[in-house]
Amino acid sequence: MDQPGPPAWTVRDGTLLSPDHGPELVSDRKFEDFKLHIEFNCGETSNSGIFLRGRYEVQVENDSVKQPPSHHTGGVMVF
Repeated sequence: MDQPGPPAWTVRDGTLLSPDHGPELVSDRKFEDFKLHIEFNCGETSNSGIFLRGRYEVQVENDSVKQPPSHHTGGVMVF
């Protein structure tokens, strides 16, 4: 996790669950080329993402009606 403290993420029925706006899961391992396979199940009004290499975010959300067009699920944002 990117913040100190007790574990905040849990696994229930094979699903990794986030505690709302809790710490992010990060890895300091180095990777060259890779293929990333993600399956997600968003709750109502969910908005999250998968950050790659600290620069790119693949958007994962349930309802993007209120967000700008770049925020649709699967959209890639550059930071």
